[in-house]
Amino acid sequence: MTNLTHWSPADRLLHQFVAGTPRGSVNAGDALLRPRVDIHEETDRYVLHADLPGVKKEDLNVEVEGDQLILKATREQHAKEEGKSIHSERHQRIQYLRSFSLGDSVDPDKIEGNLADGVLRLILPKRDRALPRRIQVG
Repeated sequence: MTNLTHWSPADRLLHQFVAGTPRGSVNAGDALLRPRVDIHEETDRYVLHADLPGVKKEDLNVEVEGDQLILKATREQHAKEEGKSIHSERHQRIQYLRSFSLGDSVDPDKIEGNLADGVLRLILPKRDRALPRRIQVG
């Protein structure tokens, strides 16, 4: 059992991981968004899904810094087209930024992920010492 605590079972993992959003600079006309995530626990790992609509793999950066997992992504809007006048209420550039505290239970060297259909899926394997052990009593 990890040191995860929260009010409801559905939210307790998210509570442990969420460390806030790092502050960054945003240009005028840009939007800074915190992507929504789902995190669930399995016996040997955590699985994180983050909504990143319209983000391409080359515009996504996932890194571990200390005990922080940091997600950064950018989505460019192209409101201007050659020879066309377009009225757009959408931001020209959207930056997604979110960080999570990994704690002691996650092995950062074994994290894997993929991005498909606007959803980032990260597999966060637990360290061996965080896995449940059955103790044989004689």
